Amino acid sequence: MATKINISYSLKQNGIVSCWWHSVAGANRYSAFIRLVANGKAIGTSFTAATECLSSEKVIAGGVYRISVSARDAKNREIGSGELKFTVPSDFYARNLTAPTRVKAVPGTESVQISFDSVSGALSYDVWFDGK
Repeated sequence: MATKINISYSLKQNGIVSCWWHSVAGANRYSAFIRLVANGKAIGTSFTAATECLSSEKVIAGGVYRISVSARDAKNREIGSGELKFTVPSDFYARNLTAPTRVKAVPGTESVQISFDSVSGALSYDVWFDGK
């Protein structure tokens, strides 16, 4: 039975899509596609052992996109797959987002819990630690 791959994504302010997923046991490579649903045009493809993909082109404001990922084993059999569909807001490029405010970090024994106020219009957040 094939494993369901749960895909996450982030839409950067410059219009580039970043997507990622958890590894699938037994997979030695993944195929990932980011496509515009209206015409099937791929704006990002990846054939790699990595569990991430970046678009090579910017999204279109108002466009509907589908991210699909397939996990393959050493015999090139599909052992997992997943799909995610998202719509880019029509005013996406007109937005001027600010950094979150009231950022708070609480250290734990093996992790740090971070909280902050949401930013109106933000679709996702990138959290950086030590410049990475």
